[in-house]
Amino acid sequence: MRNFFMVQGKQLLLSAGLAFGVLACSNDEAAYNDAQAPAVALAVAELYSEPGRVFHIVGAVTDDVGIASIRLEIREWALDKTISLRRDTLVTRYALDYQFQMPAGADLSKIFSITISVTDVAGKVTSVEQAVNPNGDFNAPALDAPMPDTITVLLRPSTALNLSFTMTDNKALAYVVVQSSELGIYDSITAIPDNGGQSYTYTRAIPLASENAVYSFRIAAMDKMGNATESLFAAKVSGLPDFEKLYLTDFLTKEELNRHLIGTAIARRTAPYTYQVGYYSKTANAGGVYFIPQKTDLQPICFGADPSAPGTVATELPTSQPITFPEAGYYTITISTLAGTYSIEKYVPTTPTPASYKAAFLEEMGFEMRLGIIGKGFPEYDQNWSPGAAIPLETDAQNPYILYKELDMEGTVQIQVEPRDDGHDGGWWLGQPDNPSYPGWKINRDGNADPYDSSVDELTVSTRARYRFELDAHLNQAKILKVES
Repeated sequence: MRNFFMVQGKQLLLSAGLAFGVLACSNDEAAYNDAQAPAVALAVAELYSEPGRVFHIVGAVTDDVGIASIRLEIREWALDKTISLRRDTLVTRYALDYQFQMPAGADLSKIFSITISVTDVAGKVTSVEQAVNPNGDFNAPALDAPMPDTITVLLRPSTALNLSFTMTDNKALAYVVVQSSELGIYDSITAIPDNGGQSYTYTRAIPLASENAVYSFRIAAMDKMGNATESLFAAKVSGLPDFEKLYLTDFLTKEELNRHLIGTAIARRTAPYTYQVGYYSKTANAGGVYFIPQKTDLQPICFGADPSAPGTVATELPTSQPITFPEAGYYTITISTLAGTYSIEKYVPTTPTPASYKAAFLEEMGFEMRLGIIGKGFPEYDQNWSPGAAIPLETDAQNPYILYKELDMEGTVQIQVEPRDDGHDGGWWLGQPDNPSYPGWKINRDGNADPYDSSVDELTVSTRARYRFELDAHLNQAKILKVES
């Protein structure tokens, strides 16, 4: 009898367990039926991107009973991504952050839509739409040329700062502001008429007191997507400074001066207020040259020929005219800013040409040498400070001292020129001061190509473009000139 009840007890216990299981399932089903559909909270209602750019679909997904999957669709761009979540551990909260690259050929004339569909473990579905605008703007406005920290304005009986600049944006400017608290200036331009709103040129002659003084200026701009930029500089009114150096330029407009990566040479100070530089004139009576203390602009100070008196110097445009050369060839130019005079002297170089370097190298080493570019920033070439892959240079047809190469540049650019040879194992042949058979030039941002200078400056090319690199092996000067596309 005792055993019977024990068996019955087990049966009874099992029956109770089954009943509990049925009750629990009924409760779960009731919970599923009563639960709300998944909730989706997007970070923004409309995304902005542009062709080729990666954008992020970001939001918070929640569901009381558990999230089963999240599906993302943009039919026009063949996006159909399902994020499946584990069923063994129910997920009630999910931080969505999915990245996708907009196709390069996306149609800029329409707004696209992402469909985000969330399904929970009970089968309930919530779908939301998010707009994607392909006309995003991610670049701040930019000045046509960097403003120097200090602009010198020469003291005159009637003194003025001739301020001129162009602000540009890749999409559309919202406003441009010019401000000087000391002068009570606040010019705010919101109607941007130039070039469909992509650029605005500001020009104003700002009167200044004819006394030594320093005025602070602020130039600011914002585009219609809220990207902003700001430039601060000081205008210093003084008598003629004894500048540490001047820049020689044969580009006669601000636009040309700033279009190139390196387009100036250094005129070195040889005595108080006196500067000297070598220059090669490719033709007779070509465009000519100016001397400027501010590297990126021909204003406010621009030393050039005074047309009213030969051999004398004018200090400002438009009076100042380019200094020209009667014949093609090499010249030494000397300018005295205080005396207001300049002189040019033609000469014939006697320094070794690159061809003579090659001859000396062949005689000493027994195999051929070539001069090439070592450095980085040349996407067409496998060249990243690789001596064995030096990019060969060509010799100018008119001047045996000038070596050149046209090539694409992008990103961080550094250039060093040194000899390479076919009989060497690819190591370095650095320029040696005590041996003229081993030339070498290191290029800095001022156009210096000193054979034995220790610095190779980093230059920046934000967008891939084609340039002509020129090295004058006699003057030890370099140019990097943008090639017309």
